[in-house]
Amino acid sequence: MRIILVEGDARSRAALHGHLQREGFDVEAIGSPLEFYRSMATSSCDIAVVDGDLAEGAGLDILSWLRGMGNVGIIALSTGNEARNRIACF
Repeated sequence: MRIILVEGDARSRAALHGHLQREGFDVEAIGSPLEFYRSMATSSCDIAVVDGDLAEGAGLDILSWLRGMGNVGIIALSTGNEARNRIACF
């Protein structure tokens, strides 16, 4: 199972990447929207873990794009406690 992890914060990205690898997943950790789209252009993933709080709404754009694909499991991450942030990720 291939997972693509899109997380803007380098420390969080490294921690999540390490944990998922230790659990036996094939994980590609990415720090920017551009890297994400480049990666998806050359290979697919089974699950995408996406930071919904990426700068300038890029995380929400990625989530929307993934929903359009229809065949990828999506896990949205958000550090905001505000209901509107959580709702936007859905």
